[in-house]
Amino acid sequence: MPILNDTQLDQINLPNSHYGYTATRLDELGATEYTIATIVADVSGGTAAFTFDMESAITRIVQACKFSPRADNLLLRLVAFDDSLSESHGFKLLENCHLADYGGSLRSGGSTALYDATENAVASTTNYAQKLAAGEFVSQSISAQSQALGTGGASQPLVF
Repeated sequence: MPILNDTQLDQINLPNSHYGYTATRLDELGATEYTIATIVADVSGGTAAFTFDMESAITRIVQACKFSPRADNLLLRLVAFDDSLSESHGFKLLENCHLADYGGSLRSGGSTALYDATENAVASTTNYAQKLAAGEFVSQSISAQSQALGTGGASQPLVF
């Protein structure tokens, strides 16, 4: 399995959360605005039959992002979840996301910590966008996630 995370990324803890995230240090960013994106992959036991298809989809998403006119200003994060959350790589510049690294990167098993994954994806993307804004960067964000019934994890669904 490829090592997708970079030791050059900062470890950031989220308040009131079981999980944090990693991200490119602000002083390593050269532009004034960025788009930050999070891909969230459900790798619970029920997805084992199509793990290869999910890896292919992630590879195609990354490849499509590279064709964007804003590709030089895109920071991408990949998270996988079953009964717990696993950050495959934190927010890193798209130029550092190598297509070959995504094949064989997912392992299926366990239940579905959907709420933990959703909470972390939204909180980390929002938190990093706030850090970018505080550092006088302009940012916009995108988050993508698979659908499943949440059957594991510490978080519970919100009831309105």
